[in-house]
Amino acid sequence: MIKIDNKSNFKGVIFLVGFMASGKTTIGRLLANKLELCFFDLDSEIQINEGQTIRQIFEVEGESYFRDLESRYLRNLSKNGGCIISTGGGTPMYNDNMQFMNSTGITCYLNIPFKVIFRRLQMDKNFRPLASKSDINMLNLLYVNRESTYNTAHKIFIYNEQHSIEDQIEYILNLFI
Repeated sequence: MIKIDNKSNFKGVIFLVGFMASGKTTIGRLLANKLELCFFDLDSEIQINEGQTIRQIFEVEGESYFRDLESRYLRNLSKNGGCIISTGGGTPMYNDNMQFMNSTGITCYLNIPFKVIFRRLQMDKNFRPLASKSDINMLNLLYVNRESTYNTAHKIFIYNEQHSIEDQIEYILNLFI
């Protein structure tokens, strides 16, 4: 059982994994604040440092190039320790990233039902390369195909729409403390 007993002395990394639009960035920021840890959003770090959006990288360089870049950033950011890293939805699927995260930190899968994901994606379609090119059936297939990898995480948070974001954060905190 992996626990964070003393948050001020925690030097490890918590990796948040899950499908696109599962709330990894929102929850990651709130968790980092509560646990007094640094927070990194992998996609944001890539965009800031590369000077391009994820969509631009996909369109100009291709997905394979992006996945290699993503793996490099993931490994570099995790060297910091004492942090939470919100990964991209596809991050665990490539370059042995899930194995790397499981062996170097604590992984937490934000398991959100597909109907909630799809509703969120409809509002955010222009910023997500894979969502903008896919219909509901293709996205659902992608969701199902990724689920077995996500389920290898150390901790699994099951989303409940009836709970407030504060209740969800407390539930996730209790997974670690």
